Amino acid sequence: MLGIVAQWEREAIGERTAAALAHKRQRLQAYGLTRFGYRRAGEVLRPDLAEQSALRQAKAVRAAGASLRQIGASLSSMGVVPHRSKTWHAASVRAVLSSRIANEGVLK
Repeated sequence: MLGIVAQWEREAIGERTAAALAHKRQRLQAYGLTRFGYRRAGEVLRPDLAEQSALRQAKAVRAAGASLRQIGASLSSMGVVPHRSKTWHAASVRAVLSSRIANEGVLK
């Protein structure tokens, strides 16, 4: 019986955490690492217009069939630098394009 209650509590904690993070994303409140396309202003995320523009272009090019490496090369040639690296890699492009805040952000 105690195991069932413990499992229920773990599931409830997971649901509450997911709801709280979704609420923070919706209100552009900062938590964790600052995502590409945004700058941290205290506890609030502010859209970075240059990065938002680059993100829209990257999404459009991806929809047209470009590879992640091609998108990374394009971003580099535009002078856009990722937040936690010096160069764009396929994995970093994938992370930027698939991040929840980039897809739920106010500036699509």
